[in-house]
Amino acid sequence: MPDDSAPLIILAPPRSFTSVVCAMLGQHPQMFAFPETHLFAADTLRHWRQLCDEASYPMADGLLRVVAELFFERQTEATVEQAMRWLQRRSHLSGGAVFSLLAEQSGALIPVDKSPSTVYEAASMERCAHWFPQARYLHLLRHPRGYSRSVLHTLDHCRRRGVFPYWLWHLAAQGPERPDASTAAPRSHPSKRAEEASSGPAILDPQHSWLSLHGNILHFLRTQDPARCLCVRGEDLLRDPQLHLTTVAHWLGLRTDAEAVEAMQHPEHSPFAGPGPANAPGGNDPFFQKEPAVRRTRAPEVSLTGALEWRSDNGGFQPEVIALAREFGYQ
Repeated sequence: MPDDSAPLIILAPPRSFTSVVCAMLGQHPQMFAFPETHLFAADTLRHWRQLCDEASYPMADGLLRVVAELFFERQTEATVEQAMRWLQRRSHLSGGAVFSLLAEQSGALIPVDKSPSTVYEAASMERCAHWFPQARYLHLLRHPRGYSRSVLHTLDHCRRRGVFPYWLWHLAAQGPERPDASTAAPRSHPSKRAEEASSGPAILDPQHSWLSLHGNILHFLRTQDPARCLCVRGEDLLRDPQLHLTTVAHWLGLRTDAEAVEAMQHPEHSPFAGPGPANAPGGNDPFFQKEPAVRRTRAPEVSLTGALEWRSDNGGFQPEVIALAREFGYQ
């Protein structure tokens, strides 16, 4: 892949506006946004398939949908079946090789990927840097209070539907199962089976995963050229999309005319904005798939001070969380 078409990789924990922001960027006439491919989570496509088989959520859906869309021209149950066979025949390829095939088929100048699993392990981000040395990185932020509320709201939604997504529990749980905030990466990959989380009760406080995952990202970005890295607060982008989308496009060296910026304000036009066919309905945040249009109410004003409503002890944010959030410009 030539340098001028190096990918844009969105680095952010889950529940950090990644679906809506990625879809917005993908509507720029010089970009094409993928759903969650998770291609950087594994060395080869065969390994990727193993992770998908172990996952407690439909991890394969995003890649199946983008292959169906790009190589078979539409997303139907039949083309998803074709996509499955297409991927099986390429199981020996690296995730980077498959990513390059998708990018070439899209004809886009800049492919955009936002798979949240990329930030769980340093190895995933290192694969990306190895496969695409000129990749650009958008570090997407969300206030720790808004992030924590979203994680717990989604976990409650899943429980009411009788679903137990291990990766989401892993983000919410505090205790022996949760990584210490000072570690470089969580000890467990989010694709582990749900029954592994049944060892006992856990205190739910997602501030710890917010801290550890942003720590992973910052540790990785220190090894990259600062000119290829941009940090954006998701709340700012959603409240003033015209200003901040223009900033991102300018940083990438892309068009910033009114037509291009207006197009980015319509993520609902993405071919992956809504649910996919019955055999691959996911690949994006289900709440986004239900209401993909930009809504400024996605980003209400919140504070770093005061008790956290999800804690029974009326505790607040840890000093380390407050310090990092303030470095990001949050109050």
